[in-house]
Amino acid sequence: EKLIESVFHTADIGLAVVDARGKFVMVNIGFSRMLGYDKDELIGKPYLDILAHAFKGKTPGVERNVIKGKRRSFQHRVVNKEGKVLDVFITNNVFTDSNGKKYTVKTMRDVTDEKKYKELMESAEKSMHIGSFEFNLASQNITWTDQMYALYEVRKTFIPTVASTRKYINKEDLPRVEA
Repeated sequence: EKLIESVFHTADIGLAVVDARGKFVMVNIGFSRMLGYDKDELIGKPYLDILAHAFKGKTPGVERNVIKGKRRSFQHRVVNKEGKVLDVFITNNVFTDSNGKKYTVKTMRDVTDEKKYKELMESAEKSMHIGSFEFNLASQNITWTDQMYALYEVRKTFIPTVASTRKYINKEDLPRVEA
């Protein structure tokens, strides 16, 4: 128990426990720091209070699906104490204690800068008529940007693979790509 508590309170990523009524019962320093609140300001506060206005109406349904195990992770927008809107990626895990009470353990990661970077890249790609892709070494999956599909006049139903992407790479560039 002490090990788990130590990890919970020292993790840089935001961690929070929300009860069945939707109120914070526990938050770590990473969560507090991300939102700019002291830990004590969040305990007992409704989870809905930190959400950006556009997400408040949708969230009760999403949270019901989380409790049912139908929705585990998603992007949301939250508002920190100063009123700044943050794009966050949230992962949820439902926990039932020995008394049968359900809690949602939430991890929250600020992806605001990543999202801005992605939007900037997409804008630059369109204006320069270039495309890009991401390659996941572990899974060997390739993800193309919208501009890649447009440049090669390929429908978005096309699923890029290592083999299928090779034919779109200049032959003189292949040795560098394969290195």
